[in-house]
Amino acid sequence: MNVRVTNNWCYSSSTPRYQDTLTDCVDYVGSSTKWPADFELPPGKTTASYPKYYDTDAVRIYRGCKVWMLEEVTGLYEVWDRRGEVTSMWKKIVNSERWNVYQIQCG
Repeated sequence: MNVRVTNNWCYSSSTPRYQDTLTDCVDYVGSSTKWPADFELPPGKTTASYPKYYDTDAVRIYRGCKVWMLEEVTGLYEVWDRRGEVTSMWKKIVNSERWNVYQIQCG
């Protein structure tokens, strides 16, 4: 399963946003070559491979899914569980963070 990422976070707070799309922040839905945009990052790929995503700002945790993530620099391990929820959640990524999504379980 792909992971949706965005290269623009236009909110003053880093509090997670509980919504399926970031329409306030994204002008180019589904684009890996534009800014401000979002797109589906395929498994095994990194945003470092996409020049417009050198500064990825958020990742979407899909509604109905559980996601396991590890931050490379600090070793922080997080599990986000949206199973049984009706909306997705966008998690802000701080500039110095390097998150890896290790597992996604949906359904």
